[in-house]
Amino acid sequence: MRLDDGRAAVFELPGPANDYCAYYRPRQLELRPLPTGTGYTVHSIGAGLTYQFTPAVYPAGQYALASVQNRYGQALRFFYSDNGYLQQIIDSADRLIGVRTDTAGRILALDLPLPDGSPGTFPAVQYAYDAAGNMLSTTDAEAHAMRFAYQERLIVQKTFRTGMSFYFTYDAYNRCTRTWGDEGYYDCRFTYALGHTTVATLEPAATQEYFHERGLVTTHVNQLGAAHHWRYTAYDELEVEQDALGHTSTYKYDEWGNLTEVTYPGGVQLKTQYDDLGRPIAYTDAMQHVWQLGYDEAGTLATRTDPAGQTTRYRYDEEGHLMEIADALGRLLKLRYDTQHNVVHLIQADDQVLSRRYDALGRIVQITDALGNAEQRRYDRMGRLLALRTRDGSESAVVYDGDGNVLRAQDAQQTVTFTYTIVDRLATRQQDGQEVHFSYDKQAHLTGIRNSLGQHYRFGLDKTGQVVEEQGYDGIVRHYTYDLAGRLATLYGPGTRTTAYAYSPAGQLAALTYADGTSLRYQYDAAGTLTEAHSATSSIRYAHDALGRVVTETQGAHSVESTYDARGRRTALASSFGLALEVRHDALDNVAGMRTAGWQVQSQHDARGLEVQRTFS
Repeated sequence: MRLDDGRAAVFELPGPANDYCAYYRPRQLELRPLPTGTGYTVHSIGAGLTYQFTPAVYPAGQYALASVQNRYGQALRFFYSDNGYLQQIIDSADRLIGVRTDTAGRILALDLPLPDGSPGTFPAVQYAYDAAGNMLSTTDAEAHAMRFAYQERLIVQKTFRTGMSFYFTYDAYNRCTRTWGDEGYYDCRFTYALGHTTVATLEPAATQEYFHERGLVTTHVNQLGAAHHWRYTAYDELEVEQDALGHTSTYKYDEWGNLTEVTYPGGVQLKTQYDDLGRPIAYTDAMQHVWQLGYDEAGTLATRTDPAGQTTRYRYDEEGHLMEIADALGRLLKLRYDTQHNVVHLIQADDQVLSRRYDALGRIVQITDALGNAEQRRYDRMGRLLALRTRDGSESAVVYDGDGNVLRAQDAQQTVTFTYTIVDRLATRQQDGQEVHFSYDKQAHLTGIRNSLGQHYRFGLDKTGQVVEEQGYDGIVRHYTYDLAGRLATLYGPGTRTTAYAYSPAGQLAALTYADGTSLRYQYDAAGTLTEAHSATSSIRYAHDALGRVVTETQGAHSVESTYDARGRRTALASSFGLALEVRHDALDNVAGMRTAGWQVQSQHDARGLEVQRTFS
């Protein structure tokens, strides 16, 4: 089976020895013969999708994809002509996608329904080929073309929609030895040895090395000599990862390839348990708190219980649409759908309704809030937003180039225009007569900004593209050094100032040390949540509940305590100074009132959540 990344999944033949189910562990795929004996299904456990293949008019033993179906029967279906050429696709919303092919079966165009729902189609993409079958061009729905040139079936030039080209050369084994773009961008040379590839760039002059086995990178040595390592299981699953400082993460799997345990640098562990169908049912976080998951008869997530014992419930209809979400307090969010499975109504806990309307291709064209105010949108045939009319009636418009970069954004008050380099990096931004320029090196790293006053902001880079020198508009210069893992180690400047950075084994910032010897120190729990911060004159400590919320904040002899409800909203706050504050919320989680001894305030909000009244007493 050809996978989405171009690699092939090779199965054992289903038969009595494997109970007519062959398993491909690297992608968790199950291959079964159809009951009719005329084809096969491949079920992806992770995606919950089933691919059905039927005999095709191809060489014996080959099968064509007939459908991709979820557990509720919603599917993409593929139809072929008598000679085995793809003819049309019908998606899960019953949209018909026409497929035009040439006499060799190569796809010439994919035709989509018109967005406004009127009869007819338009070409979403078109392809052209030479006599040898090489693809010469791809043309998008807005008639922008990408073009290709070949020598002996090898691509030697790729020209983008805006006219910029990349070029390629090859060795006697058809391996790419050099690639570069117009104006010298991304000029790279490749040399090959068994299990070893070297990549050299012309500007900056630098070299990277890649060591690999079975098509998997095992070591990467960057331009500064820092080495990152990976090790894999026999099934190509990542088993060990180690950075240039020796920080190591390990990964464990069960016999089906489910990830069961991750251990990060510093010893933090995450664990996952699965049921017999390969579905995660329990997750143990870094603090050893357990999250539990439950499923309905269709295998869809039905409950989620957090470490505090609070359960969120999900209900679906017979087509698999999520219809209701009930929080731990029993409040409901309801969803309603159109015939194309788009969400058209959100019914909130207070029964207010938010609505959406879509075009024939499933793009939102109108959003209506609970007060009936509507926002309208218009798109080009690529699905990019062209115009927006907001709820207050103001309008804005956007213009794009062939690569999808925004050239102009305009509303009633202002117009902003943009230009780009040939590699799609922002070159200028102009607004109200003020123009800002951006400059880059040949790897497209930002190296400078010139503002409308002609002042320069400059960045000096190392061979990896990290900023090692920064000069602001004011002329002040700062220098930076990094550790082998690429983390900031020292900041020099302005002047004689220095700041040294230290990190915990898990990679969190542990200390800042300044030139005068003073420092700031930080501590974290296993989940990476800040628990302590210390300076020379003060310390702050935080205690968290099982969900990571701050329940106590202590500074010296004083403290503040917080209480939360099942939705995670703060409902009370108490301090060591005697403050006792109660907080009340409405159905949409807006703060509706606060009360303390001798004082209270009440707030009212409209359907959009905007405060409309506040009363003190």
